[in-house]
Amino acid sequence: MTQNKPPINWPTTLWLVGSLAAALIAAPLYIRSFGFSLFELLVFLVMTYATGLSITVGYHRLFAHRSFDAVSPVATIAGLLGAATFQNSVLDWASEHRYHHKYVDRDGFPYDPYNINKGFFYAHMGWLIRKREPKLPRNNVADLEQSRFLLWQDRWILPLMIGMCFGFPVLLALGWGWLVGVEPLRAAMTGLVFGGIVRVVAVQHATFFINSLCHYLGRRPYDGRCTARDSGLVAFFTFGEGYHNFHHTFQADYRNGIRAWHFDPGKWVIWLLARLGLAWNLRRVAEETIRMARLREKRRDLEHSLSIRLDEMRHKAVEVMASLEKSLDEMHHRSRALWSEYRRVQQQRGAERRRRLREIRRELRCLRREFRQQFRAWEAAWRSVRFQLAAV
Repeated sequence: MTQNKPPINWPTTLWLVGSLAAALIAAPLYIRSFGFSLFELLVFLVMTYATGLSITVGYHRLFAHRSFDAVSPVATIAGLLGAATFQNSVLDWASEHRYHHKYVDRDGFPYDPYNINKGFFYAHMGWLIRKREPKLPRNNVADLEQSRFLLWQDRWILPLMIGMCFGFPVLLALGWGWLVGVEPLRAAMTGLVFGGIVRVVAVQHATFFINSLCHYLGRRPYDGRCTARDSGLVAFFTFGEGYHNFHHTFQADYRNGIRAWHFDPGKWVIWLLARLGLAWNLRRVAEETIRMARLREKRRDLEHSLSIRLDEMRHKAVEVMASLEKSLDEMHHRSRALWSEYRRVQQQRGAERRRRLREIRRELRCLRREFRQQFRAWEAAWRSVRFQLAAV
């Protein structure tokens, strides 16, 4: 009996498909009508990083993991600009993300909302397209529900998402365009197309990559039991969230990329906020703890490699023994057959009897010599395997 598939979440599905289609249509039409200059590129990049970092720094590290504390204006800006990504309210986002960390890679209830083991597409956006039952209760964000702003944002999230996604970039582009001499119509369309439609698709899929690509591509230096992976390349497409194995191992750390050369703009923004006195209590794992995690993972990897090596050696030993035993068994049967023939020939008469007996004795001597050689080879192989196993 086949299990029925969960029903499609039509509002979310239509938004994901419609926004992508709108971006693919609107961008070429805009470029055909107005061209493309540094102004359009800068509006796109400013809005992309402003909203993307609001997810990374705000939704993710400030709210979901409480990696640091910040003044109210920082939290408010992160909540407003994060709404421009159409990724729901902070309370919903943080709740699902906390379930992801607590039950990562788990399918049974309570489950990992974007479980990579259900497929790359599912982890990327398939989990949004289908309504999974039973729905995860939003009972793990009691600390965030103490914030009046987050409760207000959650209540008015739909108009906030629409206004911040499309209205805010238009106003930004109009003001910027007025300063640099761009005509109002072009500036408004730039804000709508590149600051709104194209940008929201780019930021959404960059965020989706954290759930999919960050669990698919890279290494696992801190905990190989989790599917999350570290990749400097993926970090460039996820606003610095590519060091995901570290993040899953030490989720409270305000950093993802712990080295100075690791691309992690979220880490740099939080550090700058702290320098300006706008953030404090930056949670950071001690270097010794990080090194011990790497050491333990290397030990687990070594044990796994040794286990595989031992299995290979055992398999090889079995093959060697089986081959030699088969050869010895064949010689044993040949020897018994020759002795039977010898006794039979002894009972015969005639000139051929003595010649045949000499041939059989000669063949038996050769067979006995070969049998000893093969038996010594079997013993040597056995000692070699025992020595290797003892050395391991």
